[in-house]
Amino acid sequence: MTLSISLLLYVEAAGCRAPGGVVAFCHPEDLAQLRGLPNLRTCVVHGEHPAADDAIPFPWLTDETWSDALWAAESDRTPLPQLLAEGERVELLFLCRQSAIPSTAILRLALLGHKTVTAIVGGAPVVVRCDENRARRRRMVDEAVQRFCVDSARKHPLGKPGGYHPEGGHGFSAYCPNLAARADANGKESRSRLVLLEDGRPLGSAHALHTALRGVGRGLYSHWESRVFFSSSDNSNPNENGRTYSWIELPEQPTGMERRLARISGVLPSGESAWSPADLEAEDRGWARRLPSLRPAERVFEEWLKRDGGRLLPPEPSEQRILLMIGYLGPGGAERQICNLARGLLTQGYAPSLMTMSPIRDEGRHYADMLLHSSDIPILSLDVMTHGDFVQATGDEEFRRILWAAAPTLRRLPEEVRLPVIEAMIRMHRLRPAAVICYLDMVNVVGGLAALLVGVPRILLSGRNVNPTHFPNLYRPWFYGLYRMLLRSPRVVMSANAEAGARSYATWLMLKPETVKVIVNGIAVEDLPQPTLAQRVETRLSVGVGSSRPLIAGVFRLAPEKQPLLFVEVIARIRREIPHVKAVVAGIGPLREAMERRLRALGIEDAIHFLGRSQSVNVLLGAADLLLHTAKAEGLPNVIMEAQWQALPVVCTRAGGTPSALSPSLQPYMHEIDDLDGLTRSCLFMLRNHEERRRLAAEAQADVHRRFTVEALVERTLDALALPPPAAAGPAPALAKPPEAAVVRAVPSAPQHKARPASIPAAQRPPQRKKRRR
Repeated sequence: MTLSISLLLYVEAAGCRAPGGVVAFCHPEDLAQLRGLPNLRTCVVHGEHPAADDAIPFPWLTDETWSDALWAAESDRTPLPQLLAEGERVELLFLCRQSAIPSTAILRLALLGHKTVTAIVGGAPVVVRCDENRARRRRMVDEAVQRFCVDSARKHPLGKPGGYHPEGGHGFSAYCPNLAARADANGKESRSRLVLLEDGRPLGSAHALHTALRGVGRGLYSHWESRVFFSSSDNSNPNENGRTYSWIELPEQPTGMERRLARISGVLPSGESAWSPADLEAEDRGWARRLPSLRPAERVFEEWLKRDGGRLLPPEPSEQRILLMIGYLGPGGAERQICNLARGLLTQGYAPSLMTMSPIRDEGRHYADMLLHSSDIPILSLDVMTHGDFVQATGDEEFRRILWAAAPTLRRLPEEVRLPVIEAMIRMHRLRPAAVICYLDMVNVVGGLAALLVGVPRILLSGRNVNPTHFPNLYRPWFYGLYRMLLRSPRVVMSANAEAGARSYATWLMLKPETVKVIVNGIAVEDLPQPTLAQRVETRLSVGVGSSRPLIAGVFRLAPEKQPLLFVEVIARIRREIPHVKAVVAGIGPLREAMERRLRALGIEDAIHFLGRSQSVNVLLGAADLLLHTAKAEGLPNVIMEAQWQALPVVCTRAGGTPSALSPSLQPYMHEIDDLDGLTRSCLFMLRNHEERRRLAAEAQADVHRRFTVEALVERTLDALALPPPAAAGPAPALAKPPEAAVVRAVPSAPQHKARPASIPAAQRPPQRKKRRR
């Protein structure tokens, strides 16, 4: 794995400001990138690998060997204690992203008089104070946590040693039937409380994306149902490294040692007070009280808006470049829509580029291969940035000035956001887009901040569902505060893909409803060709259904928000009336085992055929007689639009933006999210009345062909951004045009601390609050 470009910047800056040089503790894989950085005295390499001549080898680090490794670090035969005693400031960097610095090492540094250590744990730099009293207290707590882990590890081994299943890359998995399910029998999801241990030491971070787990490894893990996906701390094969893996299930409200263990492993993120907050939306009203770390960011951001908020990067005059940004290109509705939008913009004469935050490999290539292989659309990833990219960016005087102006805001951002924002700023400065369009909450925050700070004239944020407080497992406690910061700029526009989603975001963020633009999804005709008769027959036969048996399709992620157990109950009731009916489900997720258990309990194991992930959903929809959709939370569901596009009738629940996606002719067959009787009744009516079913499907098909097109998606997006036609000469004008002097062009040098900012007309300045007298 390559080190983050921003981490390399941090190491480089540390070397410049430390007269005594930098001593870095790192993994062998990171050593090559660190060589050549200024003032780097030496590296202590941990891991069972042969070290280079300019590095000091050390075995796999434990609490004890960490402390001893401090004394093994030497440069020019000068031991580290002597370096510290000489009085010159030495910067200590611990690039050990799979574990924290133990208290024993901090205590020994404190006794030597060293003040701080910079630890890069989880990908972000954290400055640790070397205070003797605090270190002693921390060591006592660490020892207690360690004893707790060792005692618990004996009770819960992870699967059978040597029997871990490879999942590709650095990932492995183990099946543990006695693990608590991530979602209960009622379909209620909460954050997993599993802590994974390696030789009694907690791994982390928890809740990792599987793409990151396979590509990065380093102790990342994830818990779905009764299966644990994990990687070892040094990316060795857990079937061969001789270590013992075990797990601990923490209580819902951890206290004391359990809470500290949750923090170490990342099970309970900073800022959360419970595993599944009862009312996150209400708690967000007091975000300034709960998240004091954001208050300094808000203050310096206000100052930046007044000083530099009007400085814009001029886009290339020869073309209208638009950058679209999303987390990854794996299977999903938002991912499909952003690809549709990119291709639609290309046909309109724009020059779109697509950028992801995660690697474009494995399942993250799903739509890159499926939708973009024939299009002239560049696909970028923040994951593949190199040190050369950063050197090139910081060598540009214009970018140095931008980075200088944004530094106070960047330093005060949450650690999870700060580094991706800097990397995105580098990409955006190089591309110089006329607009940036972001999909999904995490990307909205990262991409929106980067675009705003670098000077992109127009920024569109798109929420693809209801607001994130409805999804505790994806929620971050600082979403609310950073969204509010972004929306203070007139260059930022908020949007949603359905009226229900727009209302949800407006209520959550305390915005006027009309300020959240509604941009409905678009269906690409070329991606949904009508299946042939032979394809439909083959699909029905493959799931064990002939031409005379009714077939019900379900296309959804097997997750609580889609209510798959309600889907099972509806099918069970239909079977009582029509015994030969069959259902087929396309999708993956954590509730598949729960669905199978419920089917066995009802004695209808053969009622549902599970397809898993499928790239031929259009053929399935063309072969089925009915689509059943039982979600309780939705944006604007693609599958409902695509089913109607294929002339397939739909029975569904009234969730999120579903009413907007459903044709008027099918509205009577939409029910409340817990209406089991109504859903069953509508399905039986559709299956028993063939002519009426065909008539309703034909009307729905005509309605969808008229409303949900890629052309309409592109048109509404351009209207929200107020972008001129691509044939217009010159760069796109800004929403509020700044004076010529405020536009960043060629800047001779970075400003000094007391440099006076360029003046901005009063009409462009954000309103200032009056100070209250005490």
